[in-house]
Amino acid sequence: MDIYTRSEAEAAMEDKTGYSRQGNTIRIEGAEFSRDWIHSSFDIQVPAGFDCTIKTRGGEMSVEGVDGNVSVSTGGGEIELKNLGGIVTARTGGGEVAIENVRNKVDVSTGGGEVDISGAKGQVDVRTGGGEVNVENTDGNLTVSTGGGEVSIGNVKGNLTVRTGGGEISANNLGGSVVASTGGGDMELTGIQGSLKASTGGGEVTATITLSDFTKKHDVEISTGGGDINLTVPSKLPATVSAKIRTSRRNWEEFTISSDFPLQIKTDDHEKMRVITAKGDINGGGDLILLETGGGNIRILKALK
Repeated sequence: MDIYTRSEAEAAMEDKTGYSRQGNTIRIEGAEFSRDWIHSSFDIQVPAGFDCTIKTRGGEMSVEGVDGNVSVSTGGGEIELKNLGGIVTARTGGGEVAIENVRNKVDVSTGGGEVDISGAKGQVDVRTGGGEVNVENTDGNLTVSTGGGEVSIGNVKGNLTVRTGGGEISANNLGGSVVASTGGGDMELTGIQGSLKASTGGGEVTATITLSDFTKKHDVEISTGGGDINLTVPSKLPATVSAKIRTSRRNWEEFTISSDFPLQIKTDDHEKMRVITAKGDINGGGDLILLETGGGNIRILKALK
């Protein structure tokens, strides 16, 4: 349809826009046009208990103050969701997503836009093709996956699983177990109250374990293809340590393993490889601490308190 005048546009909207009711379902539809310069805009108020399903080919969407479940989908526009009580599902082909104060589960997927989430009470799942991810103050388990963007996380009471194709990972105050991996970026993981498994293709890893209940599972596994490993643990943590540096003759540098705890450290020189190892029990032994780098220093430190 070709539309050239205001009256033609108004007529098209009258023909293609409307609402209908069937039982407890209210359906609202807007017109679709082949021309990008023609847009529809809706401002809709519903009772707080409504479930909402909203779809658009590419426009922006904002939902606030609804206690029912919310499902939104757009081909590429931004999504903003605030003060919601039900399950939240958000999909966008590439736009940014901002979510604040949700009292239930959150599931977010974007083709590449940035994702910001703050104040979620339930489980949170985030997937993005390459954008940055920032998550703060979540009570449930958190899973984050991005094709290559940086990830910043703070104050997670549940378990954390985070993966990025190559960006840096920064996470603090983590109440459960942590699984973190990146294709090559640095990682800084602090305030961990459970077990840790972290791997990077070549970045530096800094991790701090702060749990005080040693009956909880607290094994640690950190590996990097070439960066330093810096691990800080409570002074009374019972654990068994196995640390290793592997470096080829081509990259022969004076890498070292240092520890605030007594460990047996030795160096073995082979034809094409130098291997430095450190082993021992601390505080009588316990869960395994396994550290390995392909070309960096390893430092095992006691927490100051």
